Amino acid sequence: MTETTTGHTPGPWTTFRLDEKNYIWGGAEHDIAVGTIASESDAALVVAAPDLLAALEAVLGMNMPPAGQPGHIDWMQAAEMAQRAVARARGIGQNIDTRA
Repeated sequence: MTETTTGHTPGPWTTFRLDEKNYIWGGAEHDIAVGTIASESDAALVVAAPDLLAALEAVLGMNMPPAGQPGHIDWMQAAEMAQRAVARARGIGQNIDTRA
């Protein structure tokens, strides 16, 4: 299994619904099974976890190059990341595949 330095499966994560369960997949190729969750709203929150972590790290300035350096994220970018992560956690604009 591929993991980040924090020990979790790297994002982005996605979910698909099959037989009353939401299957969570992670990794760059969505090839790592993270788990299953019955509730679609809980699945949305779990799938958003990597985005929420990245947004919080940006807001807190963690793991970020100094201002003016490549990869630096300013407050406006961090706020936009946080807005997208919260929307995804709420299930808005999320990739949910309902395979039959």
